[in-house]
Amino acid sequence: MTGDYRIKIGFFRHHKTKRLKKKGGADAILALLQIWEWAAEQRPDGDLRGLSAEDIDIVVDWDSSMPLATLLSEAGFLDGDEGEYRLHDWAYHNPWVAESTQRSDAARLSRLARENPKAAKALRDEGRLGITEEEYHALKLCPNNDRSTTVVRPSTVRSTPAPAPDPAPDPAPDPEPKDKGQKQKTSPGLSPATPSAAPPPPIQPEDISCQAIVDLYHEVLPELPRVVMITEARRKAMRSRWTSKAERRDLEWWRRYFLAVRPCRFLFGNNNRNWTASFDFLISQKGMAGVLEGKYADRGGGRGGGPGGSASEYVDSIFPDKGPTIDAEVIRHDGQRQETVR
Repeated sequence: MTGDYRIKIGFFRHHKTKRLKKKGGADAILALLQIWEWAAEQRPDGDLRGLSAEDIDIVVDWDSSMPLATLLSEAGFLDGDEGEYRLHDWAYHNPWVAESTQRSDAARLSRLARENPKAAKALRDEGRLGITEEEYHALKLCPNNDRSTTVVRPSTVRSTPAPAPDPAPDPAPDPEPKDKGQKQKTSPGLSPATPSAAPPPPIQPEDISCQAIVDLYHEVLPELPRVVMITEARRKAMRSRWTSKAERRDLEWWRRYFLAVRPCRFLFGNNNRNWTASFDFLISQKGMAGVLEGKYADRGGGRGGGPGGSASEYVDSIFPDKGPTIDAEVIRHDGQRQETVR
């Protein structure tokens, strides 16, 4: 669910707004704003299908002989007939709200990639860009990528598990050496290996999930420019940052890194050039070094250092030893709202 919606400057001077005010008075303008607020919360795609004219009146406590839906339709703010209503050009004027469901689905898939990587990879291989809340809660609890749990998905996903061998050995016999009197050979200093205790393969540089990093960027920094395509140059930059240090081969590290960008108003356009950081800048060697060194942090003294604390103290606050999360100030690109994320 999004926290706000957009009203374009000049709305109250627009001819459609004046037309609505002339026919329904100032109360009709207020009712329109209430409908927009309700839709942002309940129908973020602007689709009001299934609502009658009376339902719309009830939503905003409209009490007039002329139904509000009629006034909005005549003024050009509502499209379609009764039961098929849609807010006029909602996705165009409020794309952030209209895409909130897709963003939430994509964010859940990113979280699943940390909790059940195999299941997330299988979904992405099928072309899935996100998952519903029901799918997330079902799949994150499935061990060993067991995707036989009943979840509503496209028919391309296999919904039944592979058949088990019949009869199945119970219990499974342990392998025994041919010569019971002969001891199993082991390397010096190592205990005998058991088939069921094989160590997991080490993380390789090619295991990097570029899409997962991009998803984290979109989830944590939605105000910054979106990544439309993962080009080879971007893959190369992410791979270089990923392999440069062992701790960076962890998606949780990248989440904390993007969270560390949020206190930096400079990167959100609060500078004399109105320059805004992009994904390419943040994954570049120069951009990442600047963020990690506290170069862009707001600490009372503006950009860089200052009386609010040293750069080393800022970096320590970003990456406490083995800490899963950090405290950071969430600052919107307009600088108007702050809150603490943990």
